[in-house]
Amino acid sequence: MSVVAHHAAVDQHTHCSGIATVNSAVRAMAELTAAVNIGSSTGDILELAAAKLAQMTGHVMALVMQPNGTTRALEVVTAHGVSASYIDTITRHPVMTTAGDRGEAPTSRAFRSRRPVVATSSEANLPVVWGRTASREGIGSMVSLPLLIAQEVRYVVNVYCSGPACFDDATVLLIENFASLISLLLDNHAAAGAQLAECETHRRQINALQSKCHAMRVAQVSLDELHGLVIEEAGLDRLLDRLTEMTGACLHVSDVFGRTLAGVQSSDEDRSQVRRSVMLDNEVVATLSIRCAEPDVVSSPEVATVLHAAPTLVAMMLMRRWVAFDAGARLRGDLAEELLAAPQAGGNLALAAHARAKWGIDLSARNRLVVGRINNPSANSSATEGPTPIGRSLLAAAAELVRRTPEAHLVAEFDKQLVVLLADGPIQAARDFADALRREVTAFAGTATVSVAVADASDTVEGHRDAYRHAVALLNLVGESAEPGRTVTVEQFGLFRLMLDVRQPRDLIQFADRTLGPLRDYDARRRADLVETLRVYLDSDCNIGETARRLHLHHNSVGYRLKRISDILELTSLSEPKILLRLELALSIDRHVPSPPGSDRDLTQHVIRPDPR
Repeated sequence: MSVVAHHAAVDQHTHCSGIATVNSAVRAMAELTAAVNIGSSTGDILELAAAKLAQMTGHVMALVMQPNGTTRALEVVTAHGVSASYIDTITRHPVMTTAGDRGEAPTSRAFRSRRPVVATSSEANLPVVWGRTASREGIGSMVSLPLLIAQEVRYVVNVYCSGPACFDDATVLLIENFASLISLLLDNHAAAGAQLAECETHRRQINALQSKCHAMRVAQVSLDELHGLVIEEAGLDRLLDRLTEMTGACLHVSDVFGRTLAGVQSSDEDRSQVRRSVMLDNEVVATLSIRCAEPDVVSSPEVATVLHAAPTLVAMMLMRRWVAFDAGARLRGDLAEELLAAPQAGGNLALAAHARAKWGIDLSARNRLVVGRINNPSANSSATEGPTPIGRSLLAAAAELVRRTPEAHLVAEFDKQLVVLLADGPIQAARDFADALRREVTAFAGTATVSVAVADASDTVEGHRDAYRHAVALLNLVGESAEPGRTVTVEQFGLFRLMLDVRQPRDLIQFADRTLGPLRDYDARRRADLVETLRVYLDSDCNIGETARRLHLHHNSVGYRLKRISDILELTSLSEPKILLRLELALSIDRHVPSPPGSDRDLTQHVIRPDPR
């Protein structure tokens, strides 16, 4: 214990007017203990401690201060019987934890020494600004007691007395012991508070875990039901309806081409919707759009869990659909291979029986093949490289068109091409279907071009194989042209179907160029129209009058043109069958294979035709 004594008070042994007794200290400690036990706050306990320290010593003034680590000053926490002016002085002129320019107060020394410090004459032992205030307040002496909590000085208690030497050794010892008991209570209080806070944290964690477990149980029940729908193959529409009932969200599923598979699509301006990819075999096969009317609903664990699993559930449902589709596509492909490839063991009768039993297709009835090809969009590619493989989605698009067409029996992929088997009917109906197939596939083929050929009708297996071979040859021929994305029919070749058996389509093109080249050159130089005149003449069965009528010319003009054609081509006559056959074959090739832009063959397309008048 350190004692600061005024020189006039030395050798004096003055007792306080209210000597502290052990009984009062015990009663005070009992009250403090009760306050701690009922969970009073630290501030309330400090306030009660200040009051009891003042009362048990027979005084009415006590002050509790706390160090501020940032400002290194001791700040007033609570006070008992101390005037506001004195507290204001300490606030404006703070007591530092170390000696400063104003000197060192007893409170500072108690804080640093961790021992009680007694000032027997406050005015003499305090710096001027605090001493004058203490004198004005009637404070004659004081004792500063550090309160240690966890081996650190957390608070300093000042007890004030009006006399200059009120605190004898016995009183100070009793106060010091009382302060130690206060420190112990505060230490226990802090530990209890930490334990309560930790318990509260654990309680909140337990509640959160219980809530999460409950949400997981609810979500698991919902997921079990949804998985049941997938197993039952209830369909995408039923799955989305049930998801909406469970979560309150509106859902929509579209394929990679943007086509709706299920659900109701919202407007693109709706920013509240979330889009998630649906994956199958590491490939995006669809997009799931989720729109919630109430955003807070998504934060619900059970709803969030179900919505998080929604893309997987959609993928599983699509997998069931794709597995069934792929299985059917493989079977259809097997049938197409048996029908169109080389003869297999078992013969045509077994094939016909299989087609009738499995697919309800009568191969003995007249059917017509429609063959579609996706051409490589690369500018450097050629027809000899073969067609682009048919993807599952493109095959599905073609299958949907076949499903809507009563005359269509079968759609399959064979040799990287789409093959559709149609019941025989008017050639225009078959061509209309071919145009629809080309549009449907082109819409989802990206930058690739799609060409479709309509083969001849047949009622035998061998006939279908020949028809398919001619259709593929026609597609090869079209692939050499400047307009590969077209619909063509083998029937347009008439008697010249045999030329489709040529292995190299370029040979046919070279034949047409050699035959009609001189006429194209003449038309380009003279701005004439001899190639078209020859075409109309042959289409009119070599009738000059009918040719003149179609061209809106005088028959003498037609005769003059035919004479010029004979001279340019060095023909003896335009009536000999061999010559006419050669010319008609060349024109037929030219009709199906337009010349590339800029070539000599293309120049005739820019000829200015004469006025019919």
